[in-house]
Amino acid sequence: MEDTEDEFDAGQLPVVDMEYLFINIRAKSVGEICTPTITCPHTGETTTVKVDLTKIKKPKTTSMKDARIQLSNNVGVTMKLPTLNSLIENDIMNYSSANPEEIISLIGSCIDNIWTEEEIYETSELTKEDLGEFIESMTVSNFDAVGDFFESIPTLTHTVKYSVLNKKTNEKENHQLTLSGINDFFV
Repeated sequence: MEDTEDEFDAGQLPVVDMEYLFINIRAKSVGEICTPTITCPHTGETTTVKVDLTKIKKPKTTSMKDARIQLSNNVGVTMKLPTLNSLIENDIMNYSSANPEEIISLIGSCIDNIWTEEEIYETSELTKEDLGEFIESMTVSNFDAVGDFFESIPTLTHTVKYSVLNKKTNEKENHQLTLSGINDFFV
C-alpha cells in the first residue's frame, strides 16, 4: 500500500456534503430504497414512505447568503459552513434544535475570520475565550445576520407523497411532506 503525503479529514467537509455522501454510500451498500416512518402533520397518524435515495439531488448553493457579513461600519466576519467536526466538537447532534450555548459555540467554530478596514484576524489564531467574548459582544442585529446565513445553508430535501387514514372521518387522505436533513431519511 502506498502512503500519501496529504491526509484527507472527512470531518472537515460541510455537513450537507457529508449527508449527501452518506446517502449515496447507503444507496450503494444497503439498497437504493429506504422506508422512513413519518407522522402526518394533518392527522397525527404515522406511516412509512418509500424513498429512492438515487433521486435525492445535492442541494444548490445559489440561494445561500454571502459568507462575508458586515457587523458594523468597520467590522465584519467571514463565515464557513458547519462541518461534521464542528458539530462533534460542540456536541451538537442537530443544529436546528441546538440550545443557545451550543449555538454560540457553533457560531464560533463557523467564523473563519474577523475583519476590519485595516486587519484580518484568523479565528484559528484567537483563543476560545477571545472568540467567545467577540461573539457575546455581538448585537441582536448581528446575530440576526449570522442566523440568516445559517438558515440559507442548503440541506438535503426530498418531497414524498403518502396516504393515511383519517380516524375522525374514516377516509383515506393523500398528502405530501418534505423530508429535510439526513435524520428524516432514516427515522
